[in-house]
Amino acid sequence: MTSIRRMTALVAFCLVVAGATALATSAGRSCAQPEALPTLGEHMDGMKDALRTIGRGHNDESKRDDVLRALTQLQEHTLAAKGLMPDKVEKMPEGERGEAMTDYRIRMSMVLGLTTELEVAYLDGEHDKVDDIIRNKLFPIRDAGHNEFQEGH
Repeated sequence: MTSIRRMTALVAFCLVVAGATALATSAGRSCAQPEALPTLGEHMDGMKDALRTIGRGHNDESKRDDVLRALTQLQEHTLAAKGLMPDKVEKMPEGERGEAMTDYRIRMSMVLGLTTELEVAYLDGEHDKVDDIIRNKLFPIRDAGHNEFQEGH
């Protein structure tokens, strides 16, 4: 991976973390802790649902609020999923886990960066670019990641 891609992913990640931190502490409120943390599969399902909402609604101005909410949910689920260990990696011998987790985190950081690119394209009204990012950037990363990290692939 080129250093520019890594830098782009790092900048996008930092922006999302800064935004999430600002939201969590706005108006002096703190985030309530959920009783049970979602699993990686639940976060991946959330990402899938958000992408579906974005893909189906980004051309329809009446769905703007839904699309903006879905973009935020996509970023939140991606950030949360990045910090979790896939079951397939967890079952690897301990000596192989480190490299596998590095690969997984790099891939998820790339996805996180693309979610910010996706949001900017949407906000700029570049609907063809939104389609391109989903179909030609996010879907290939998803498919390769599922093949590498999901059991049964």
